[in-house]
Amino acid sequence: MDKTQRVTPKDCEEAWLIFACREKYFSLSHEEEVLVDAYIAAGEMFQDTGTWPTLQGVEDRWMQEADERARKRAALIQETASARNAKQVKA
Repeated sequence: MDKTQRVTPKDCEEAWLIFACREKYFSLSHEEEVLVDAYIAAGEMFQDTGTWPTLQGVEDRWMQEADERARKRAALIQETASARNAKQVKA
């Protein structure tokens, strides 16, 4: 699969049809499931930007979102640890 080709409206429509049929969606291989999810995400990106992304663009966005979640999780852990330490110092 060429990740540099733009996703098309047809790709997105077909992905939604597969996703809508539970039996079909759950019978997919992991790679096929990721591709369907990527096509659906591409449709969401199109709604945001007005441009159909490439599969690489979808993957890049997913990686950026995962990095953001990891940073937020690390900040929350740090915040929680600081709050615990502050309580222990008071006690």
